[in-house]
Amino acid sequence: MTTPTRCHVLVERATHRRSSAAAGIRAFSVCRNERLCLPAFLNHYRSLGVEEFLVIDNDSSDGSPEYLATQPDVRVFRTSDRFGEATQGTDWLNALLAEFGVGFWCVTVDIDELLVYLAPSMLGHEGRPLAELPGLTALHQRIALEFVEAKKIGPDLRVRARPIEGSHVHRDH
Repeated sequence: MTTPTRCHVLVERATHRRSSAAAGIRAFSVCRNERLCLPAFLNHYRSLGVEEFLVIDNDSSDGSPEYLATQPDVRVFRTSDRFGEATQGTDWLNALLAEFGVGFWCVTVDIDELLVYLAPSMLGHEGRPLAELPGLTALHQRIALEFVEAKKIGPDLRVRARPIEGSHVHRDH
């Protein structure tokens, strides 16, 4: 017996021409009736260095897609497909990541949740912005990691990893 293939339709809502950021961080999110959260969400992630947002609007009726369309650094994709049939939006996000995330620093975030980046607070002058990782200017310079531990702590997951010696991956593209 074969597993049925799922098909999801995402349509980009083009309101005016935008240029895609050539580098930097891209944020990917799913939105449904999140209009009240959007200004704080966008401002927060912009302050962390996100240069482009790719947002899947799942049939909002509260003005969310219209608001997002006014933002010069946001690309809006619409779908009326069922959220649950898209593995709670993961299938949609994976499709956009495959199309628009390759070669970029990417973060997938919920509209109603804010990532708190504490390195500058904890490390003082040694802290760096989210996109400014020491010695890394491109993804092909990444460091391979050995995962040492994954442990559930309350509702969170703590993951510990250490660099594999000599692990800078330098590949020509």
